[in-house]
Amino acid sequence: MRAARIAIAIALGLIVSWFIFDALSQAIALPLDLEAVGLADRTPVFVLWASVLLPAVIYGLALIVGWRQSLSRYTLVAIVGLCVIATARLSLYSLVGFLLR
Repeated sequence: MRAARIAIAIALGLIVSWFIFDALSQAIALPLDLEAVGLADRTPVFVLWASVLLPAVIYGLALIVGWRQSLSRYTLVAIVGLCVIATARLSLYSLVGFLLR
């Protein structure tokens, strides 16, 4: 049972690592892009850091919350954590667009 939980955490963790990789690449590329168009002073640094840190924090909380549940509930809680991460990323993208107006 414990091995199945760890396997699920690793499998879904690969998706979370993609979110983190995407956020890191955005955190590197966006300031350079904004500098190229003359908007370097409007770089949303807080939003960039939040987009890097939030996926790991949300997924960690989901794993902690679901750890004592049955295997199926644990998997569902981890998947809901992924959904929350995706929603947070889209909200942060919208916030960047709003801040750069």
